[in-house]
Amino acid sequence: MNLLYILLDWRTINTITPFIGMALCVYLLLSKHACTVQKSVSTILALGVLSWLMLTWADFGSTVFEPSYQSTIARVGMVVMMFFAAFVLRRSTKKNRALYIKNTILSAENELLKEQLDIMRGVKPTQE
Repeated sequence: MNLLYILLDWRTINTITPFIGMALCVYLLLSKHACTVQKSVSTILALGVLSWLMLTWADFGSTVFEPSYQSTIARVGMVVMMFFAAFVLRRSTKKNRALYIKNTILSAENELLKEQLDIMRGVKPTQE
């Protein structure tokens, strides 16, 4: 039970959140489950990694920075926002892939229907 109190201490949470945020950003950038081809998405994730690195630097590289409850709440809020962004990004990626597959199937059916229509009209299909 003592370990639980140590893990739930606000200073421990303040120290752990930048690593969770960096791991989430790197996972999204390198994962095949999230499409980060758009410049805006990849820029947001790269800036997220940079901001988490700066927060880590503030924790370990500065002798002046003293974390407070407010900074811990802000960090936890940022991690929650990153999780929501990851959820939306993965969901839109799944939808886009499903739509791409449906589009491919419909394009193939369209080509078959065009060939059948050409045959019915008596026009020989052209070979490419």
